[in-house]
Amino acid sequence: MGILLVHRRKSAAFPKEWVSNYAHWQTCLREIAIIPLSEKARWEASLEAYEYHQNEEAIRSLVEICAGLHSPVLGETEVFGQFRARFLDFKHEDPAFQRDVRNFIQRVIECTKRVREQCLKGGTSSSYGSLTRRFTKGFQSASFLGAGRLAAEIIPWLEHFAVDVHARDFAKAAPVAAKHKKAKLKKFQEAPLGEVVIVVAPLEANAIAELLAQSGQKTKLVLDLRADSETNAIPTDAAERIITLQAFFAELKQNEAKRAQMLADARQILDRAVHQRERVEFRPFGWEDVCA
Repeated sequence: MGILLVHRRKSAAFPKEWVSNYAHWQTCLREIAIIPLSEKARWEASLEAYEYHQNEEAIRSLVEICAGLHSPVLGETEVFGQFRARFLDFKHEDPAFQRDVRNFIQRVIECTKRVREQCLKGGTSSSYGSLTRRFTKGFQSASFLGAGRLAAEIIPWLEHFAVDVHARDFAKAAPVAAKHKKAKLKKFQEAPLGEVVIVVAPLEANAIAELLAQSGQKTKLVLDLRADSETNAIPTDAAERIITLQAFFAELKQNEAKRAQMLADARQILDRAVHQRERVEFRPFGWEDVCA
């Protein structure tokens, strides 16, 4: 098999021929091209702008992406689903290249499944946005009290439900709301609030409790991300559950340690999976697959 995998995140766009003539895949975070290894010399100058790997190293690199080892939520499944949808029935006018790509994709899928099944169940979150999405799983609506930096970081992660952004200054809040397809701008006192309320404005605890009471229904979850959320605490009876900024920090710190261990375990499993497959495929006398 002669495969060259080219990967980019923020570097220059791929040459048009890579997109139209080879195997190409693009997501919101990255772009890859799969090129015949025989074409490497032809593209030597262009390849300097990107990260690239060939053959077994290409498998390792792509499995790390598909298994979610580089995702904010370690082990998330979305990117693997996109990969399978793009390549599972890959076709190309060059039968040899089509065969090589299909064999390459099959090995990536096999190794990705092994890594995921053995050590990536229940992935960890490493950002405010990814952790918020985990905390809010199962809810249908959320309301931000405030529209600062944290709101801008978190709101794109909540695309799975309706979101309101409550703010005093709509001009400053508009860029935050624009990061979500269905977000609506509302005034601070405007009711009702969503099932989840995310506090990012420096409000007094009693004022927040009053806003929650005005909503007309008991809030199910409050993510209180104010700097003084411990000392200026929202009354515990104001919502079914309240998570403070300090609790958020503690969860992220715990996740970092767990993430590091899961990542190390996943890479060991990946190395064994690729090495084992290499032993099976390298059969100078035709018996290694029987003895492996």
